[in-house]
Amino acid sequence: MFFKKKKTENNKNNVKVLPNALAVCSNGHTFSLEKYYECPFCNPSALKKETTDDDTKKTGPHGTRIITLSADKTPGSDGEGITRISIIGEPLKSFTSEGLERLGGGAEGTVYALDDDRILKIYRNADELQIRKWYRNIRTVSNCGIRCAKAYEMVKADEGYGIIFERLDGKNLGWTINDNPDKLDDYALKMGLLLKKLHSSKDDSNTFERITERMLGDLKIVEERQLASGADVEMIKDFFRSIVDRNTLVHSDYHEGNIIVDQEGELVLIDLDRMGVGHPIYDLIGNYLNHDVLLAKNPQFAIKSWGLDGERISRIKRIMLESYFGTGDESRLNEYLDVVRNAFYVRATLLSVSPLLGKDDDEAKKAYIKDRLSALSCSVKELSGRINNLPI
Repeated sequence: MFFKKKKTENNKNNVKVLPNALAVCSNGHTFSLEKYYECPFCNPSALKKETTDDDTKKTGPHGTRIITLSADKTPGSDGEGITRISIIGEPLKSFTSEGLERLGGGAEGTVYALDDDRILKIYRNADELQIRKWYRNIRTVSNCGIRCAKAYEMVKADEGYGIIFERLDGKNLGWTINDNPDKLDDYALKMGLLLKKLHSSKDDSNTFERITERMLGDLKIVEERQLASGADVEMIKDFFRSIVDRNTLVHSDYHEGNIIVDQEGELVLIDLDRMGVGHPIYDLIGNYLNHDVLLAKNPQFAIKSWGLDGERISRIKRIMLESYFGTGDESRLNEYLDVVRNAFYVRATLLSVSPLLGKDDDEAKKAYIKDRLSALSCSVKELSGRINNLPI
């Protein structure tokens, strides 16, 4: 979506590109054939690649039409380029939730049981391109060695789209700890180590959305709706741009409800819809939102969602951070938490355009943004430096 558009043309072997056709390149990126001749993620310049005369149309998985493309050499290129794309030409399988057992749901969608081994998650307000992006995210995370629920297939479901996942035999981490309070410390330790492993993983395939770009996109909405002054918008913009960008995997919603404990007691990451890449601070901010902010606003939140009271949440949080940062030093942990807390205040200004805030009145949103910025205990410039110096 950040690349220069080009006109659509048919290729030399006369395989007609249908209107609104999507394509999946050999690296798993989804893009529009109406806008690009080749994958703009693999080649940001999106140069046209001609098919060779002896290439023939083939049929791939699920009836997709496969076209083999040549690899034109361009200055600064290794000549490899794109070798294959799959044009999505067949409709997805259709499912209905009627008669299926409802297992749960949240803001993103509802989960149903298909059989003993599979579940169907039907998403709200998501189009086919978005579903394919999430599906690709899950497959990429799995390839990085992070244990997550397997994604089998994308489908049309009810009035929208869904993904069929493996059905994990276990409960989320919160309810598992609730059932086994004597294992709280062990699971909290594992929670921190899993987050550390995630943040040690890189997106070498350039698959994921960059979290910083996501933040700046939300900030643009704040600016367009004039929910903050020009000076505050520029300050927030400078903050996100000053955080060192990384190719690190970021879950974006890491908490006890998005981790399943399997029969062997191992942790399995779920709900990867908002997975991206960027600085690990974004996951720590999200965890602070769930562990501190939402819990303070509604003490019943964690009990209903995870079966955990505030006292247990506090202990889990402390042990998780000790294992994540690799230290039990109280002063250091408090210093790190202060950085996370202040980073949350800046990040929270963008919640003014999120349904999570629950505020419809623009004046209330403006007051909320001012309140978040006034809560900072240091300058934004100083905060950026402290974030970049965190041992993560």
